Amino acid sequence: MKKQKEWEPKEFPRYWLLLETLERVPHFKTVKELCEVLEHESLGVDKRTIQRILSYFAYNFGLKSRKREGEKGHPHEWAWSRKEGRPTVGDMDPPTALTFELAGQLLAPVLPASILEGMEWDFRRARKVLTQVGPKAKAITGKIRVVPRGTGRLPASVDPSVLHNLYDALIQNHKVLVKYLPLSSESARPKDYTLNPLGIVTRMDSLYLVHVIDTDRPDRDPNKVMEWPLHRFKNVTDLGSPARTPPHFDLDTHLRKLGFLDNNFTATLRDAGETFKLNALFKPHTARYVEERPFGPDQKRTNTRDGRIRIEATVKNTRELLSQLHDFGTDVEIIGPKVLRDYFTDLASQLYKQYAK
Repeated sequence: MKKQKEWEPKEFPRYWLLLETLERVPHFKTVKELCEVLEHESLGVDKRTIQRILSYFAYNFGLKSRKREGEKGHPHEWAWSRKEGRPTVGDMDPPTALTFELAGQLLAPVLPASILEGMEWDFRRARKVLTQVGPKAKAITGKIRVVPRGTGRLPASVDPSVLHNLYDALIQNHKVLVKYLPLSSESARPKDYTLNPLGIVTRMDSLYLVHVIDTDRPDRDPNKVMEWPLHRFKNVTDLGSPARTPPHFDLDTHLRKLGFLDNNFTATLRDAGETFKLNALFKPHTARYVEERPFGPDQKRTNTRDGRIRIEATVKNTRELLSQLHDFGTDVEIIGPKVLRDYFTDLASQLYKQYAK
């Protein structure tokens, strides 16, 4: 009787790691790259063994392979089918499936179509799970929507190839050569810049690239971090060389800075600092709205003799704050800080001159 092969403890982790490491078409992995991954996890074997495992995946799970032009012998590169994806263990539970359905709605304006296409298998799987649960579960996908905060204007259009190439450069940490058309430019032709991408930020209905510029100009700080809207990018080329990061740069810290995206309408408002104590009088119905969604955790209210409600809170000096105060119109009177009251006093004067004709 043939002796049964003893169980090898590393065999299952090796198969599992290869399953996870392999990506979808068109992102192929070479046998050499897969060897390096296994070696790093102390699961290394010879190339021929890996080729046998990959052939097993191809026969049973539809793993795709290709040879580079002129190559002979075994396939050189491998990837999961773009349509089917990698095999999975177990089914999604309904709450996870519903989360995927909503995530697809939320991510559509933010991620490149090429990335979302790669997730289509997961989205289809989620829809299948909801269908199997029953018609009521499937119907809920038509009753829940993610609506971005709008400003009454259509969002700016971003070239899909621009978004795709910038995401690839961020993943690879590469410099990019871009054609960019500044809003202030009098020319209709975009200018060339070499940028070091640091991150992509979505704000309201717009996407911005956080970056530093490669420049030889003595009047320009090479470590000045800037944010440019992606809809003004006309072309992006990955240069393949490592991107440069300013010393001690942290994206979250940068987003909290006073100058992020020119948060203030005027230079005067910068004098108020990154945060300040807001002191404002609100009409009662608007005060109730503000109490539902406070300006800050330390917000407090006080009734006044004229029937208005005094709201005091520590707030961030941002464009969003000013936009909200603008929206309140005559329902709010700014008491402090003085620079903010002066701003609205001047604004009211200018509006009066403009419309009282």
